[in-house]
Amino acid sequence: VNGVAPTGAGATEAVEPEEDDRVPPLPDRLVTELTAHRTLALRDAVANDPQVAFMAALHALCLKLFYRHGQDSCLEIEPKSSGFSAQAPGLADTISAKAIAARHDAWAKSLPSEPEELWDALNTFDQDSCQMLFAHCVSLTVNAVHDSYHRHPNAIAHADRMAETVDLDMAAAGWQPTVDTYLGRVTKARILEVVREAKGEAAAQLIDHLKKPEMASEAETLLAGTGWLPEPLRTPGQSFAPAADADGSDRPRDGEGQSAMNGGESAMDQMHVHTDTDGERPPAHSIAAE
Repeated sequence: VNGVAPTGAGATEAVEPEEDDRVPPLPDRLVTELTAHRTLALRDAVANDPQVAFMAALHALCLKLFYRHGQDSCLEIEPKSSGFSAQAPGLADTISAKAIAARHDAWAKSLPSEPEELWDALNTFDQDSCQMLFAHCVSLTVNAVHDSYHRHPNAIAHADRMAETVDLDMAAAGWQPTVDTYLGRVTKARILEVVREAKGEAAAQLIDHLKKPEMASEAETLLAGTGWLPEPLRTPGQSFAPAADADGSDRPRDGEGQSAMNGGESAMDQMHVHTDTDGERPPAHSIAAE
């Protein structure tokens, strides 16, 4: 009466609110603990299955190196591929750069357009194709650039070991000592030292009286095809054998250095440039069949 709930023996019991039938999500803390257990178990399982471990690493590398948004891997592998266009002019035109670009484009065409489809696609590739794709991805993360602002001597030492293992030859890779790449950027004394090492004392004496621009130009001609490399490009374990006459002397051969001596025909015409048979590297490994 008057809005007051009845009391006493005849009073009606209070009605409790109905319980929500929806199942609430698990607490975040509990989910974190459960997935930590699962992560450890998954790590142990993957450690005992090298093939799955390899595919997971390949998947993570491909996501980062071929897709704009490559965050779809549970592996904490973060490949980094630095560009070097600012470090040296003309890098994009080198044999190595063109081979890498062609290989990357070929692989990109063989991979699915959506990253969500990558895992299944990789598992359809044969073993050789997977290994070559893995090698390509790993190669893109190599950084052996000497940087005066960020020195990393141990990484450079590791690059030397890798270069030695793959028998890297920068002369065979197409690098040559030219005015632009080296000779025009070092002192006259160093130019003479280079010519002396590659062609002998007599060849160095042919150009020692010239001014720097002419000396660098003539040195380029004398060094063509010799395979000489500056120290930063040399691979440990590889030796450089200077040119010599049949009698063992280091005098320049007939015609070599003629331009430096009397302004005659360039000595380049008298030399044989060391290149591969067709001037190109062997074609890249074939891509997985569609």
